[in-house]
Amino acid sequence: MPPLVNKKKYFDSIAEIGFAVEYFPRYVNLKPQVHSVDVVLLSVIFKGRGFHYMNDAMIEESGASVAITNYDEVHSIVTDRDGMEIMNIYLDPEHFDFSGLPPDAISAVSTFIPLHHSFINSLNRLLRIEFDDMERLKVLLFAIDRELKEKEIAFYENACGYFKIFITECARQIKKSGLLRPPSPFPNPAIEKVMKFLDARYAEELSLEMIAKKSGYSKNHLCRVFKSYTGKTLYEYLMQKRLRHAAWKIRNSDEKIFAIAFESGFNDISYFNRVFRKFIGTSPGKYRKSSRHHP
Repeated sequence: MPPLVNKKKYFDSIAEIGFAVEYFPRYVNLKPQVHSVDVVLLSVIFKGRGFHYMNDAMIEESGASVAITNYDEVHSIVTDRDGMEIMNIYLDPEHFDFSGLPPDAISAVSTFIPLHHSFINSLNRLLRIEFDDMERLKVLLFAIDRELKEKEIAFYENACGYFKIFITECARQIKKSGLLRPPSPFPNPAIEKVMKFLDARYAEELSLEMIAKKSGYSKNHLCRVFKSYTGKTLYEYLMQKRLRHAAWKIRNSDEKIFAIAFESGFNDISYFNRVFRKFIGTSPGKYRKSSRHHP
């Protein structure tokens, strides 16, 4: 088993405010040394060249990017002898207060920050955002680092404020250039088309027949191929897209839960409550209460 970096042991500020940062001015690693973290890891690569290994994927890195590694996924960044300048962000999304972000920002952030382990599938284990200019991010991240180290008056509010701006910058870049993921070793354009369709239309009333037409497969064949390709059934994938949107709204707004359910694609509030409990492990009301414990 690869080593697991434990958030509570090594990063006290994660328990305190939901995230921590760690700066490597010259990170040198000449061969893969896989490890994992029990939070969401955002590796901000300011400069340098190398490769990012994730299970069977290998992505070339050349700086000016943010790589997102999801819960417990093994990975390794390999550099050349000159090394990389990297800032690691260790984020526990279930304990960071994202409130205050506008709805369009929350919608974008929810595409690359999963609030719950159940929202992970085999194709979103490593995601990347590429930037043309990292200076804006660098200023924000060094401000966060300073606040967390010095802990002067209002350090919590300042650090969280800077982090929200950083997250917003990532969301803007996604809207501008898109979110990248490692190419599948055996890409299936039909299933990719279906996933893109579901990502955009998850809140609408969809039938299996309608989705199958997008793929060109029969309904039964689509279900088999989709599960093999993503690691999730078609039902699980669609439900988790809807629940991902609903969970963000429940945590970060005061909107009525029944309204959030309908907005997320559920026409029956009782069914929504059952599905939410099945995937998240608690009721929507308790989930909202548990997320309001921030300092």
